Amino acid sequence: MADIELAEASKPFAGGAAISAEVSSQGKGASGPGIAIVVEIERFATDTGSLIAIGSALFALVRRLRTRFGREPVVEDLTTLGALAAAAAPEGLTGHRFVATVPVTASPGVGTNDSDIWASCFKGPDDEGMATVVFVSPSGMCLGTVKVPAETYRNGDGAHRRSAEDLRMWWSQHQ
Repeated sequence: MADIELAEASKPFAGGAAISAEVSSQGKGASGPGIAIVVEIERFATDTGSLIAIGSALFALVRRLRTRFGREPVVEDLTTLGALAAAAAPEGLTGHRFVATVPVTASPGVGTNDSDIWASCFKGPDDEGMATVVFVSPSGMCLGTVKVPAETYRNGDGAHRRSAEDLRMWWSQHQ
């Protein structure tokens, strides 16, 4: 990518970002040549509003690269996948905070491709005692979401513990 393209690509990121491109490989096993796009953001927030903004800017960059190079993206950085998951989630994540992204069918450092599944977890407000898990492909496509209740949570009345029966009832009402 030319310097002017890199500068143009950094504009959508709030607060600016340093974007660089380098030769890389793509996929796993017999991987092919690729371009690694590195987006350096000074501070990475865990609130979903910031993540959605960053993820939306990343999706715009991905569209530009897909058009330019005619290839699907592969994202291996866990925090970047979290930002893409926040932007792609079909249900609102207001009041949630990003916790982590983990591989479901991939192994970190081995490579990934569009046959793999990753999961990004967003913890809901403490008084709800819930987390939302967004399943994504390494391109950032949302594959589905699930909301999961915690066994114990706190609200204005103090700590509460859900029994096995409470959890069974919750799942029967939310499937």
